[in-house]
Amino acid sequence: MDLVADYRRLPSPLDQMRGALFIAGSNSSDDLFMFWKRRVSGLQPGRAYAVDFTVLLATNVPKGVGGIGGSPDGSVFLKVGAASVEPAAMSVQSAGRLEYRLNIDKGNQSQSGKDAVVIGTVGNLSGTPTWELKELQGGSDRLAITASADGSAWLLVGTDSGFEGRTSLYYARVTAQFTPR
Repeated sequence: MDLVADYRRLPSPLDQMRGALFIAGSNSSDDLFMFWKRRVSGLQPGRAYAVDFTVLLATNVPKGVGGIGGSPDGSVFLKVGAASVEPAAMSVQSAGRLEYRLNIDKGNQSQSGKDAVVIGTVGNLSGTPTWELKELQGGSDRLAITASADGSAWLLVGTDSGFEGRTSLYYARVTAQFTPR
């Protein structure tokens, strides 16, 4: 899978003085979920919240291009999520082979789950293989969380991919707004 997750400068022609969370992986299984997570605190314990996300990402994937097993644009779904437990990979045996699954309900590829929702795909706006910034918003109409007993929650942003190739993205900014319900 050749997974990479680190902090890097944005690529040219973007502002190379600006850093971002970089994530990349090669999907040979037709089903790869790559994500960043973060615990937040300061919420009212046991209170229900709607969560609305804004994600600014750098992508060089041309919108509408075809690909292996699916499009590197139309088959790579950007998801945002919130959960009261830390999102973590769990190993399971399936059909005699080891697989990893997330311990929260993120849905599968184009489908949202209870803990994560699709807010778009990763294709850029120009339709050329040039690095561009793209902003996606969403979540609050479908994403709800109840803060844990210590007033915390876990957030995630990631891609759920059916594209059988390499995906590389930079998360330049991720914001989450909690609105009491």
